[in-house]
Amino acid sequence: NKYLLGTDIDASTTATWNGGAGFVPIGNNSNAFTGAFDGLGHTISGLTINLGSATNVGLFGKSTGSNTISNLGLLNASVKGDTNVGALVGWATGGDISNCYTDTTTVVTGTSTVAGGLVGLSQGNIYNSHASGNVNGNWAVGGLVGWEQGLISESYSSANVTASGYWAGGLVALMLNNGVIQRSYASGSVTSTSSDVGGLVGNWDSNGTASAKITDSYATGAVNGTTNVGGLVGHKVDSAGTTGTIINSYAAGHVTGTTRVGGLVGLWEAGTAINTSIWDTQPTGQT
Repeated sequence: NKYLLGTDIDASTTATWNGGAGFVPIGNNSNAFTGAFDGLGHTISGLTINLGSATNVGLFGKSTGSNTISNLGLLNASVKGDTNVGALVGWATGGDISNCYTDTTTVVTGTSTVAGGLVGLSQGNIYNSHASGNVNGNWAVGGLVGWEQGLISESYSSANVTASGYWAGGLVALMLNNGVIQRSYASGSVTSTSSDVGGLVGNWDSNGTASAKITDSYATGAVNGTTNVGGLVGHKVDSAGTTGTIINSYAAGHVTGTTRVGGLVGLWEAGTAINTSIWDTQPTGQT
């Protein structure tokens, strides 16, 4: 199935829908969205979703399979849920998201776990997309993605991230297994009252996956946490081997914390590798 958005949509009336709960997400655990959605460059403004006790919350609650979501902007959105919360998608189990974004007035809030400015939990690919505004939550709070197990390429976040628990990142809060970030960056501030806080990634566990890497990427926002706080990565660990590499990447934001605080990485474990060739050079293609 293929769906096209033929015009911009003013969704501000969704604030009064369903007794204040707002818009009901497209797709859920029992009936996930499949197919292709193309916004054709249009925007949806004023979307409100207020489901503080719900899982998989976003314009698309859960998407699955080899679906695609592309060419859509969300303006002045307010999205609130419990677990797996993102303005665009709560949980993407696969597929591609491309050319999608949120603006500076968008607010995403996760009351429990996993919140991202664009996607809560991503197990697919994200290309040429970005998030702005503010992302707030407990743990696993990221400017673009809360929990990533796929690819992020040519994307960025300028969202400001605030977390009351562990795992907070300017682009991604928690990156696991085959997670890859390439030619991407974060420029928003990251603040957490707990541990594993990074300007780009909060916690990164490559879990024995040889392809796991961060390449040609950077972070410039201020980072403030307690333990394992880094300008680029808060805590790098490999629970099943010695994989994961940082290549041609750097951090430039002010970093503060109490224990294991680093300009690039707060705590680096398990023998993984850093390529030091261009830490202080802006990656090609970034502005």
